[in-house]
This record gives sequence, C-alpha cells and structure tokens, in this order.
Amino acid sequence: MMSDKVKDIEGRQDIRQVMVDFYDFLLADADMKHFFEEVVNRGLEHHFDVLDDFWENMLFYTGTYRRNAMHPHLLLHMKKPMTPLHFERWLSHLETAVRAKYQGPKVEEMLQKARQIAMVMQMKTAQMG
Repeated sequence: MMSDKVKDIEGRQDIRQVMVDFYDFLLADADMKHFFEEVVNRGLEHHFDVLDDFWENMLFYTGTYRRNAMHPHLLLHMKKPMTPLHFERWLSHLETAVRAKYQGPKVEEMLQKARQIAMVMQMKTAQMG
C-alpha cells in the first residue's frame, strides 16, 4: 500500500486523479483499450472533464452532469460489442485506481455506484444483442 493513502475522495481534484489513473489502466489493457480509441483521438482532457462532472454529481450531487450517460455507451456497444468480461475488467481497473490512493465512505459509494452502473449497462447491452 502507498503511504499517501490516507484520505477519502473529497472533490473534483480527487476525482480527476482517480480518472487519470483509471484510464492509465484501461489504455494499458489490451482487452479494453480499443473501446477508448475515439476518446483518445478526440482528446482525453475533454473526456476527463465530462467524467469529472459525472462523478462529482454522483458523489456530491452538484448538478454538474446533465447528459445521458448511457447513450454514448450503447452506441459504442453497437460498434464494439461489450461482454461480461469487459464489465468485470472496467470495474476491476476502477477499483484498483481508487484504492491505490484513497479510502473512506466516498470511495465505497463510488465503487457501489460503479457496480450498479455496470449492471444496468450490461443488461441494456445484452438486450441489444
């Protein structure tokens, strides 16, 4: 464990750190990186801004995210089908990224919400075929 793992996720700056670390894992994973090619080509900074808004709203109810998070993922699934393995890897990488530097109730809330999101997304993509 890292010695700086002493605090909970407290706001947007911590969320950004988690997302940067999370994407480092995703982009290094041969089974996952193909899902993110378009996002990388458009520029990760903008994508991180959207992710920050989403997770800040999910954890702190800021109202910063006003989009439909499911829609772009369902469109992506039509081009690059997602399997249960992909959802497991996504969750595993997120958990690794979060727990590497943070601990506390917001960490657990983030991971619980991520599991719920993955479950719903997996059900919706399965219905699409």
